[in-house]
This record gives sequence, structure tokens and C-alpha cells, in this order.
Amino acid sequence: MIHNRSRLLRGTAALAATAVLAGCGVKQSYYKDLESYIVKNQYAAAQEHVQKEPDKTYPQRDRLLYYFDLAMTAHLAGDYAKSNEALYAAEKAIEDLYSKSVSKQAASFLVNDNVKEYAGEDFEMVVVHVIAALNYVFMNQLDDALVEARKVDLKLKVVAERTGGKKVAYQTDAFARYLAGMIHENKASTEELNEAYISYKQALEAYAKEYQVNYKTPVPAALVNDALRTAMQLGFSDFEEEIRKEYAPNAPKTPKGKTSGEVVVIHYTGLAPQKVDFVTQVGAACGTAILQTQEVPEADQSTVKNALMALEIIGAVAAAAATSGQGCSPALLAANIRSDAGQAATAGSRAIGAIAAQGNVITLAIPDFRKRPAPIRGSEVVVAGTELPGGGIKSDLVEDIEAIGIRSLQDRIGRVLGKAIARAVVKFAIAQGSGAAVEQFAGGTWGKIVKAAVAAGGAATEEADKRSWRTLPGQILISRVPLPPGRHNLTVKLLDENGAAMREVNLEGVEVKAGKKTFVRVVSMEAKGVE
Repeated sequence: MIHNRSRLLRGTAALAATAVLAGCGVKQSYYKDLESYIVKNQYAAAQEHVQKEPDKTYPQRDRLLYYFDLAMTAHLAGDYAKSNEALYAAEKAIEDLYSKSVSKQAASFLVNDNVKEYAGEDFEMVVVHVIAALNYVFMNQLDDALVEARKVDLKLKVVAERTGGKKVAYQTDAFARYLAGMIHENKASTEELNEAYISYKQALEAYAKEYQVNYKTPVPAALVNDALRTAMQLGFSDFEEEIRKEYAPNAPKTPKGKTSGEVVVIHYTGLAPQKVDFVTQVGAACGTAILQTQEVPEADQSTVKNALMALEIIGAVAAAAATSGQGCSPALLAANIRSDAGQAATAGSRAIGAIAAQGNVITLAIPDFRKRPAPIRGSEVVVAGTELPGGGIKSDLVEDIEAIGIRSLQDRIGRVLGKAIARAVVKFAIAQGSGAAVEQFAGGTWGKIVKAAVAAGGAATEEADKRSWRTLPGQILISRVPLPPGRHNLTVKLLDENGAAMREVNLEGVEVKAGKKTFVRVVSMEAKGVE
């Protein structure tokens, strides 16, 4: 009896802990306001919004989100030094969080992942250095920009080590290498030109073999010209022919003159994807397996959680009256949970199948990225008083952060689902143990009620970790505009998916120097559902 009461107390204590630990982090209404500033191009207001009472807005476990949001809003506001301060703090926090708190991990296993400190998605850890490199580019601190571009490769190696040898899509950041090539070339020495060629060549291979395959991001046309031009300038005729044969058989053989300069227009468009709950319920009724999976819209999540809690109660009570031998096949449920779950998740799903076959209802919640479509999908640069090929230079997609984020989460979803399944089994065991303990000293009716109540508590706390770096742009585009030395007035036409101009941004008095690149920036982060 003492042993059973002890089990009950542990189960009750677990429920009490969940009630305390499963509280919300950064509120969704906060992001609604923050993103509204961003899509309206009010970047200084967005930065001020983040910096206003951060201790109240961002709990300790969300400190990384504070650094992320401050870094991006400061970057958009042109406060590049402040942005880098926040990015360095983010880098340090990520390293600290790599040594995880054992107690918090245990709590997250019992409740949900929201109770532990957010350590960032794998791709976010890498993008920290992409944004830092861009900060330095816009401050014209090119050596520091190259340091950050090299860190990208180092962080990708760390990500690869975390996967334990499993191959993931995000192994190379093609844009970081493309950017490094342009920076090296801008430093204008023979040694740097050689480094530029190497970076361009590596970027070409990354776009062709990884970005085009995994994210449908084609090789930027201007990058092919970069690789060809630098190969010709260095006298690498064999490499030149190799590039020409593979990427541009009809490209001209005359390198660009050093008297010409260039404006590189970097265009941020859209917002990064947003995580949502992806709820899966597993149950069995009259010998028929039930598997219902759905994405839960942000506005409906509280309603769905209440409904799930009620369903858990109904399922637990119904289990007491279920006729034995009419359950469904655990193997069928295991096969249905998710084909890409991985071995650990599949083994766990068999346990869930066995539980469900006895008439119980199990709830799993895992995160899923939802795209936030951007109305502006491209851009075209025209220059007053200058005739450009085709009338204007259209942009190339160089970094699809939306696609990289979605694929990165898919690559680790097996680990996430495996943990969610294990947590569901533990919660079920707690409910069973508590119900059995009460039944022994208070009767069967009270045992069923306690079991139902504990199961309901488990369902109420089952919530996916939906934290992510939401203030990143969805895509980064680049236009390369060759121009003679002097000052020029540029107009950037922002285009919809059909190529029609939605609005224009004027960049006046942009200075171009002979043989140099001038980097400028345009932002259009409007996204569907964000006002």
C-alpha cells in the first residue's frame, strides 16, 4: 500500500510540475506586433520593440530568441555593430547550451520541450554567421566578414557531428562561399583573386550539387561569370574550359575590364517560416485503428488543446469498459505514425500501438514549419542614364532560408518524434500507476477517475516546441549591376511571382569605384498573414 501511495504521489507531483513548467514563453501577440513593424519597414521601431523590457518579454529559457530578434532588427535598422553584439551573444549562448542542464532535460522529457532553454535549430546556428558577415560587409570591414564566412563551414561541421553520421541536406552554405568570393575579389590582389576563384568554384559546386537538388535553388548566372572571369584572369585555362563546359558553353571569353565597377544589390524578401503544432492522435475503437494528424492553426491551438484533454478523459474512461480482444494491430499503428521517423521512433510507436490497442487515446505533438508566402518574389534594377542588358538586371535567388529551415527540421524530425513517443509512453505509465494506486485503497471508480485526470494532464501539457528565429528573411536575392566609376541613381523594382512591378525603391547617389564592388541593401519582408 505504501509503495502504491508513493507512486500516486509521484504521479501527482509530476502533474503539479507540468502545470508550473509548461507555461508559455514569448507570447504570440508579441511577435504579431514585432513582425508588423518589420513588414511595414519600421525597422528602428522593431529594434526598440525588442529592446523594451526584454526581461519581461523573453524568459531566461528564451534568451537565444532575444539575441536572434535583436540581431535581425538591428541589422534591418542599419545598426550593424549592435547586430553583431547580439550575434556574438547568440553564438556564446549556443555554445553554453550545448552542455545541457540535466534537470531541465528531465523536465522536458516529462512535460514538453518548451520547458528547456531554446538552443536553436541547426540551420539557425549557421545563419548567425551569415548575418554577421553581411553586417561587416555593410560596414566595409572585409577581413572580419571573411572570418564570419569561414565560421559558417566550422558550424556546419558541428551540425554534422551532432547527427551522429546521418547524412543531412544542409552540409554547405553556398551563399556564404559566394559572398566570400566577392569579398576576396574586392580586396584586389593576386593572392586574393586566387582565393576568390576558389570560393566561386566551391559555391558553384554547392549550388549545383546541394542547393539545386535539396532546395530547388538554381546556380546564379552571375556566379558562373565570376568563376569564369577569375579563372581567365589567373590563366587557369583548364579550369576555365571545365566551368564553361559544365555551366556556360556559350559564355564570352573576354574578361571584364578592371576600369568597370559593380553594384551588388542584396534583397531580403519575405519572412522565415513559422513553426506550428503538428498533432497526432492514436487510438483504437471496435477493432479499427484511428490515426488523425493535423496542423493546428495558431488561433485554434487553445481550443484544440481543450478538446484533446476532453478526448483523453473519454478515452481513458472508455478503456475501462472496452471489450478485451477487440483492439487494433500495433504493427498497423507503427507503420502509420510516420515513415521517416527513424528506428528509435518506430520502436516507440509499437509501444504506443500496443497502448492504443487496449482502447486508450495517445496524443503526440511535434513541430512543423509552415511557409509564409511572400507577395514580392524578385527584383529588377534599372539605372538612370545607363543602358543595361535587357533594360535592367534581374535578381538571382542565392539563399532560400525558408527551404533550408524546412529541410533541416525534416532531417532531425526522427529525433523529435522519438522523444515525443517516449514521453507519451511515460505519461501513460504515470496515469496507469496513479489509477491503480487509487483503485486499491478507494475503489475502482475513483481509480478510473484519477487515471482519466492524470491522462488529461498529460494531454494538456503535450505541446510542440514552436520556437524559432522568426525575424529572418525568407529568401535572399542578389542583383549584380556593372557600372562605370562615379555616382549613380538606381531604381529597384520589386516584382510579384508573374514579374509585374509591385512597388519601387530608389537608391540615390550610389558610389561606384573602378574594379570594386559596392554593396547595397533592399528589404521587402511582407508575408501572407502578417499585417
